[in-house]
Amino acid sequence: MSLIYRAIWQDNAIDDIRGFAADRFIHWVSEKWPVIVVPTTGKAHGEGQQNGERVDLEVHTIAGADAEVGITEAYRGDLIETRSGGTRWHTTLRSWEALEQDDTANRWFWVDVEVVGDIDIARLAVAAPKLVRELLAGGRSPQVDGDALVPDRTVMTGAADGELLAELISRPGRTLPIIVANDSPAARAKAAESDLYYPKIVEAVRQRTFGIATTYTVDNAAGDGLIDALGRSYGVWDGAIRVYLADVDPAEPGNAWRHRYYTSDRYTRSNFVAGQAIARLLGPVSAVRRPPSSYPAVKRLLEDVDTGGSFDELLQLADDQLREADTTITELREHVKQQDEFIDDLAIDLGAALEERALALREIEDLRSHVVSLQGQLTAPDKFHTVVEEEQPPATAVSVTEAVSLARAYLADRLVIPEEALHDLDDLDASPAAAAWGQTSWEGLLALHAYAVDRADGWDGGGFWEWCENSKNPRAWRATNKKLAMKESEFVNNSPRLRRTREFPIATEIAPSGRIYMEPHLKIATGGGNLAPRIYFHFDDKQCIIHVGFIGPHRLLPNTKT
Repeated sequence: MSLIYRAIWQDNAIDDIRGFAADRFIHWVSEKWPVIVVPTTGKAHGEGQQNGERVDLEVHTIAGADAEVGITEAYRGDLIETRSGGTRWHTTLRSWEALEQDDTANRWFWVDVEVVGDIDIARLAVAAPKLVRELLAGGRSPQVDGDALVPDRTVMTGAADGELLAELISRPGRTLPIIVANDSPAARAKAAESDLYYPKIVEAVRQRTFGIATTYTVDNAAGDGLIDALGRSYGVWDGAIRVYLADVDPAEPGNAWRHRYYTSDRYTRSNFVAGQAIARLLGPVSAVRRPPSSYPAVKRLLEDVDTGGSFDELLQLADDQLREADTTITELREHVKQQDEFIDDLAIDLGAALEERALALREIEDLRSHVVSLQGQLTAPDKFHTVVEEEQPPATAVSVTEAVSLARAYLADRLVIPEEALHDLDDLDASPAAAAWGQTSWEGLLALHAYAVDRADGWDGGGFWEWCENSKNPRAWRATNKKLAMKESEFVNNSPRLRRTREFPIATEIAPSGRIYMEPHLKIATGGGNLAPRIYFHFDDKQCIIHVGFIGPHRLLPNTKT
């Protein structure tokens, strides 16, 4: 079972924490699944339907108290949803009041979401359950290690607000991630190009990360104040969104890469991409949050209530073993989180390297044009030569969605991309490798276009693979088995089911049915698992036009390995 979301917070201003938690849990379950009656304490079962699947429902509720160990009240509610498709979702709410030695009452809330079954965890993006939103909406003063989980003011304007936000971000001991979005006129204009409203994009981020982060917006003046206080390497500008994890030290600018930066080009074409990307980042971070020191006593209490207090020795032994396992799991999750950060850093480096390569290729093309012009002048020095400057497509793309948009804008004379060919681009754009995949996809589309242009100009040295190997065109794709396939495997070709997954849309003048079996494809990434992008295409040698039939994740194209 994978823990994908964990929110732990205090709200000492709530008086009846057990009653409040029970009321919110019962309301949430009853609203989500009216077919089941939630008991005050005990178990209940039911069956529902969602998205065409049968869902077996199980609810557990437990309450108790033990003043001898300082737990004056405690409550636990579990909702287990087992879907007929094979996945099992388990949402757990824990709440308790712990009386400290100085008679201070600390009141805690803890919500976990776990999932197990036939589901791609790497693709799954965290979303805060509505239960958390209701608990926070009804709370008084929810905090995480001294930071407000629901601040009174989240719209920061002016340099003074930027400096105030910088103090929150750089506060020693802060563990709550802080998300900052630059709500600028440029960002709103870019969102408006896709008929979107920038504040709604930010609100989608806030809704997905409720309980595990807090979200602020800054105008340009507040953004400048933030940069003045923290340094440019830690700043946010040009409509970007930044996620500040713990340990922001302005004196260590070399660590700024840890605090993920999402440019507006990457997410302003969709209401969901930013939220998905940031939720994927923060899910593993939330999962390693350590429980309060009072939790072991609560855990024993609720388990004792559940079992009637019997088998004390066995329960104590099991509890000790579970505590050791919890420690090991926490350490392993921390290790995984560090590895994820390392991979994300490599993805950033790869994106930067690809951008530098693209700019270098553009310079090569310009130099080749200049050489052709000089050769013409040497051949006929008495004639006046001019270099015709053609409008060049941009050298870079920051997402797969942008690569497609650029191709439609600049390459439409030789490249056709129907809307039906696009699949799950939001998922690709939300990946940590989105920038690298966007740039590589753009280079692939440029290569396909250049091939069609050369074929129209008379090049006849073979197919796309041979052109990539021999044409010496600077836009040629890498002709290796890891990056290009002109044929599918024999197994795929002989399987009617697998062949159907590769029948893609095409112009009716080529195939009257409007669909054709396509084998040639670009492998945008060999890593990235089932989310790695693929571009399938067909070359019409009569018109010298490339028809793109599929751009999307590899998981939609099953083969012998899937």
